[in-house]
Amino acid sequence: MTEEITKPRVRVPAGVRRTTDARTTDSFQNFEAALGLGADNQMSSSRYGITPLTRNRAELEAMYRSSWIVRQAVSVPADDMTRAGIEFYGLGENSESQERNPLVLQNALDRLDVWGKLASTIRWARLYGGALAVILIEGQDLTTPLDPATITKGQFKGLLPIDRWALTPSTETVTELGPDFGRPVGYAVIAGQSSGAAVGGRWIHHTRVVRLEGNDLPYYQRQAEMGWGMSVVETFHDRLVAFDSTTLGMAQMVYKAHLRILKMKDLRKNIATGGKPFAAALTQVELIRRFQTNEGLTLLDSEDDFSALSYNFSGLSDVMVQMAQQIAGAIDMPIVKLFGMSPAGFSTGESDLRSYNDNIHLSQERDLRRPLEVIAHITFRSEYGEAPPSTFGFRFASLYGLNDKEKAEIAVQVATALSTAEGTAALKPSIILRELKRSSETTGIFASVSDDDIARAEADEADTAAPPPESDEGDGAKPVSEPGEVNADPKRILSLVPRIPAAA
Repeated sequence: MTEEITKPRVRVPAGVRRTTDARTTDSFQNFEAALGLGADNQMSSSRYGITPLTRNRAELEAMYRSSWIVRQAVSVPADDMTRAGIEFYGLGENSESQERNPLVLQNALDRLDVWGKLASTIRWARLYGGALAVILIEGQDLTTPLDPATITKGQFKGLLPIDRWALTPSTETVTELGPDFGRPVGYAVIAGQSSGAAVGGRWIHHTRVVRLEGNDLPYYQRQAEMGWGMSVVETFHDRLVAFDSTTLGMAQMVYKAHLRILKMKDLRKNIATGGKPFAAALTQVELIRRFQTNEGLTLLDSEDDFSALSYNFSGLSDVMVQMAQQIAGAIDMPIVKLFGMSPAGFSTGESDLRSYNDNIHLSQERDLRRPLEVIAHITFRSEYGEAPPSTFGFRFASLYGLNDKEKAEIAVQVATALSTAEGTAALKPSIILRELKRSSETTGIFASVSDDDIARAEADEADTAAPPPESDEGDGAKPVSEPGEVNADPKRILSLVPRIPAAA
């Protein structure tokens, strides 16, 4: 009878005869050498424990106020998630059949400080593990569900950030299937708390808040945090302690970097005796301290001995860099962003920043997309007094900044594409002007194309069924506008494209 093989097992390829049973394990131990986890060594006694720093509000606040690394880790991602804002599209036309200007909504968000309040909410969510931003609608009851259809012109008044320590989540949870399923149906604001003083003692329905959390937690740990997440500071707390301890240790070593030692005969006896012998010893030491310079001369008794000890700091900078990299890895932020340090070697840090920006964009889509959809619809109704069209939406603005060289290259590419499409797709001049104006939002080039230029081009298209005859003068070039005169002809604008300085 063949001996039964227990798991884990190694599979033998077909056609190969098995000669002996083989067992594998997922680690390595050498008990004779006491190597590996599980052997009789110090490493086998290592354990990971839980240090619930998230529950220590006072400690978190002290770290936020006194540690610049904690402030960077908490605030920089919050600012990056909100600094570029969003770009609206599909606003539809107004009563005069003109396309609505998205700057109206952008200015409304800036006027109400929506981005600043949202950044504060993200900041406190990262520090404490959770926070809310109350959507302020004038004249509406906070205890009732929010219905965007009931919002009239001018009712939206902005956001009110409240951190988790000023809130008591309801024990009743949302039972309706959806993204909010299982979350509290509302939140009671603790009276007297500074962050929620304006609505202290009131109960707020969950549809009227933007809920943001810190790092995600397993179910039972989340229950211990009253349904909130974990502070981002808790993930790198031990690395921060090691980094600060090393930094202060190095600073303390500077005081002892150069020690001078003076051996004096009968010094202990003179100290014990006191009086003139002790005063003479102190005077000698003081004179040495004052006049021992490059130009000075140290006078000693023939039986005295003077020596100096210097400390070498080589290697400590490498230790600090390694610790800084560990902190940056724990925070998930490039070292050039966190510390302002250029990477070693030939790396410029550009790839690290792009990876960081990609992570920021991911956080925007995951954490801010749903609440911003509500805020965008509310802002539209509050500004225009009507429901947004079905095409209304937004995209997060790019976090990548373009230099002059990149802007010029993009402008040339856009103009070349429009010039090609004009000949193959019979684009109307108004469409070309509109695309040039839209590209100016990215490049800053062709920004002089105005809405009046586009309107005049559309009027010319409506009045003229056939294109105007070509000029017989010269090579057919169209007259150049006088300085200060706006020329709405798209061919004229495209003819200026080759004059844009291309990248060297």
